[in-house]
Amino acid sequence: MVNKLLIPAAIICQAAAHAADFSAMPLPQQSIASLQKTAAAAVKDGAWKEWTDWLGKLLSAELTRSSLQPSPAAFAKFISQPQAALALAQWRLLTATGPDNFKAVAEKDGTAFLTWLFSNQAALNIYLGSGPLDAEQNPRGLEVWRDIYRSDAESRDGLWLRVAAATALAHTVPVKSLADGGEIDPQKRYQYYRNARSSGLLSPGFDKSATWELRFVVNSWAREEEMAWVLNAMDPKHKSQEKIGEACWMVPYRLHNSKGVSVQNGPEYYDHQPVTLKLMHEVGGVCGAISKFGTAAAQAYGVPAMPVGQPGHCAFLWKKDAQTWRTGNDIEGWAGSTEHGGIFIHWGNRGSYVMLIEEAHRDAGKFLASEQAVWSASLAGGNSPALLQTAVKIQPLNAGAWQALTQTLSAAKDTPAVVWQNAAHDLMQSLTDHPQPMVELLTPIESKLDLADAGKRRQYVAGVSAAIARGSKETQHNTAQAALADLVRRHAAALVPGGDRTLQAMLDPKKDTAAAKVTDADRAAVLSIVEAAVEAGKGRGDLQDALTGRYLALMQSNPASLARAIKFFGSLFETAKTNPDRKPAIALARRLILLSAKAGDLASMEKYSAECRRLLQ
Repeated sequence: MVNKLLIPAAIICQAAAHAADFSAMPLPQQSIASLQKTAAAAVKDGAWKEWTDWLGKLLSAELTRSSLQPSPAAFAKFISQPQAALALAQWRLLTATGPDNFKAVAEKDGTAFLTWLFSNQAALNIYLGSGPLDAEQNPRGLEVWRDIYRSDAESRDGLWLRVAAATALAHTVPVKSLADGGEIDPQKRYQYYRNARSSGLLSPGFDKSATWELRFVVNSWAREEEMAWVLNAMDPKHKSQEKIGEACWMVPYRLHNSKGVSVQNGPEYYDHQPVTLKLMHEVGGVCGAISKFGTAAAQAYGVPAMPVGQPGHCAFLWKKDAQTWRTGNDIEGWAGSTEHGGIFIHWGNRGSYVMLIEEAHRDAGKFLASEQAVWSASLAGGNSPALLQTAVKIQPLNAGAWQALTQTLSAAKDTPAVVWQNAAHDLMQSLTDHPQPMVELLTPIESKLDLADAGKRRQYVAGVSAAIARGSKETQHNTAQAALADLVRRHAAALVPGGDRTLQAMLDPKKDTAAAKVTDADRAAVLSIVEAAVEAGKGRGDLQDALTGRYLALMQSNPASLARAIKFFGSLFETAKTNPDRKPAIALARRLILLSAKAGDLASMEKYSAECRRLLQ
């Protein structure tokens, strides 16, 4: 819980009596009261740019000191100063929104709201510390928050402060109704949850939701009357956080409506009526209708949810308990899920980032401190890289901090090679349970590493593969196979002329004229990358199986590679047969029998047949 910051009434009531006075006192000599007083005067005078510049100078003077040696401990000491934390949050809000945009927020009696907000550390932390803004340099979110602040005094603390901030964040970019394409009214959205909670209609988990979670509740594409309808219409057995996603099956799967019109005919399928939740329930639909209905049902119940894209399909995610998200109407799993249009998944467009966001926010204090270090880096001059390195040490799961670090190191053309090597190493160690984000976040770092030599590239691929193999199979939710496939493809393609096109020619020579240009050396280079990944992941049968398929596809059109394959899988078998779990060894023995038969290697076929019989006894 964030402690509330009590704001002296005189600061707000007497704001009009003071013109903005940008004191020359350094930040350590400032006080919370002086910063609040300056905020009130700057809001009244509309001195947005002057105030922003003044705060930046105060902070920069401390953060650029040559004596400052950024580390988690040193930064914790700096940010533990109340005046430093407040000045940094004020500056961040001003620069993220854009100083020139505050005039619009100040309208409609907005000065009282802004004076309160800029003086309230808890409110600033809740808004700024819930992950990336949906859109920067845009005042609409604060205008939404202003209107909620004015209409409901209870929105200034506790649960309703979090809901108000989440509504502001989620509606910075207008949320459109799925039924009719019109804008959702943020005020009505906030009031829906006020009314639903007072009537006891929401999930018990709603009260404990953090702001970042609530952003995926209040951004529902259903209108308020639709959400009220679905809660009333659904089977009571679905009214639990664990089961709410199953309400998606209130939409019958129908390719044609009762008049025989195909769902592919778009509006005609629904007789050109607004596609409300009730109409979907009555008429039916396919994957998109089912998943969007399931998302809306969960959100109506106060549970975070979102639709996700999958190849040729639409699925959805919902948070089934305090720490776990799950997929609904699913075909491709987490590995095949991507950001749906109109949804903002923080840090990346893969569904698996949602699991990373969940874990990164689990310790709210660490995540906020990491974000504060990222904001500070913008003001730290030569200390900026060290502050960003501090940010990822404070919370290694903060992907936004990793992205800021790699961008800053790239901009500094003299970044030593060892710094890039350390960044790659630390990222691998930090994200073992999140392989898809890991492999994506490593991409800009790889271009700075010395991987020109094929041996070094194999060593690097083996290192990443080993890191992924160390992760928890349960936590990874079968995303490791896809992550390794992406890693192997990227680095195998880098070793051959023609890149991806040559790689595709190896996989399917009949479809690409480039196959004729694939040399034995090219094939050997590619196979060596796959071998490095398979060898590094040998403790994980699921990873070996996924990569083995890729390996066999690469060599199946080239019989000369069979001897190499038998030798390679034979070495894996020798390790596997010492494992008390016999299943991996049996699978390898069977594969070796087939490879030996295909190669006409009778001796090997007899050897592995005997081994297989022994293991099955």
